[in-house]
Amino acid sequence: MHKQQIEQRKADHYGVVGDLTFESVVFVEKEGFGVIDEGGEKITLDLSHVEVCSSAAVALLLSWLRYANKRQKALLFSGVPASLMAMIQSAELESIITVQR
Repeated sequence: MHKQQIEQRKADHYGVVGDLTFESVVFVEKEGFGVIDEGGEKITLDLSHVEVCSSAAVALLLSWLRYANKRQKALLFSGVPASLMAMIQSAELESIITVQR
């Protein structure tokens, strides 16, 4: 059983809870697709409750962004953990992955 989940906090604002590692992203990815499908034109995913993340988290964010883009929706990320932000910056993806500070 996985402990990752996405919780709705308010309209079009959701929190990602748990680990984002190679073992876990497959479970939360599908949940994210559902959030994007059900959400409005601009959706925020709060990552402040992500406990552990690996480079798989970067791939997950890109997957969600591609999915949202195909549906003509804006996807923003907030509360990005420092370790994940460092990976985003080292991959030079700041212009693609929109992080709210």
